[in-house]
Amino acid sequence: MSDPVSKPAWTEHKAPDGRTYYYNAATRESVWEKPDDLKTEAELMLSKCPWKEYTSEQGKVYFHNTQTKESVWTVPKELQELRDKVEKEKQEKGEAPSTEEEAKKEAQSAKNGAEVSIVFVSLPI
Repeated sequence: MSDPVSKPAWTEHKAPDGRTYYYNAATRESVWEKPDDLKTEAELMLSKCPWKEYTSEQGKVYFHNTQTKESVWTVPKELQELRDKVEKEKQEKGEAPSTEEEAKKEAQSAKNGAEVSIVFVSLPI
């Protein structure tokens, strides 16, 4: 007996500008952000992490916790541990490690695909 509810058939593609997007043949939907159906356990944990990376108007990277509203200049330990876990999974699967440029493109893609509110705060350097 076949399962009447099957997972969507997402496939990964490259846009002409080099950004990655995902297409679901069953629903004919395209999205910039990797669908949860394709994410590893570590990637799912990372997407649920309250710490998000932003860039200030001056071009400096900072991190903001969407739950506590705290902002810091250095990568929070919780976020770094999740990033490390994702990279380790990629290496174990034989995938190339993420580069800083790929991460920025993916972050920009996510911002393009969803409304994002950014709060700028003054932090001591």
